[in-house]
Amino acid sequence: MKVLAFLLIACFAVAEDELPAAKRGVDLVRASAKDPDSLVIERIYAKTEHKPGHPWLCIRYRAKNSLGGYVREMAQYKGSSIDRDTLGGCASIESNWDRAVKRSWTDITEQYAKSVSASPRDSQ
Repeated sequence: MKVLAFLLIACFAVAEDELPAAKRGVDLVRASAKDPDSLVIERIYAKTEHKPGHPWLCIRYRAKNSLGGYVREMAQYKGSSIDRDTLGGCASIESNWDRAVKRSWTDITEQYAKSVSASPRDSQ
């Protein structure tokens, strides 16, 4: 039981460290969107084991495209830039979540949503 409690606390602490990176990543996704106001963040996944200062996030979102229809995509954020992920490291996270967890991925969507709702500026 002590080990489980430690793991839960450690995961929450790591997720807290990833929140500033998640905010930067979402800001970059928003900046690249055709219609930034239509952006909806569905999920944010964070790799908990990474080099300090080099976060790795996968951001699942939907937004309007040039024709006015909604598209659903996954963006990969690695500390300084955003890439649309098609076959990269983010492609298999949702389809094989158990494997992703074993490879130190965690879902920080709830923590991100709470942090942006608590901030004076709307970042979601």
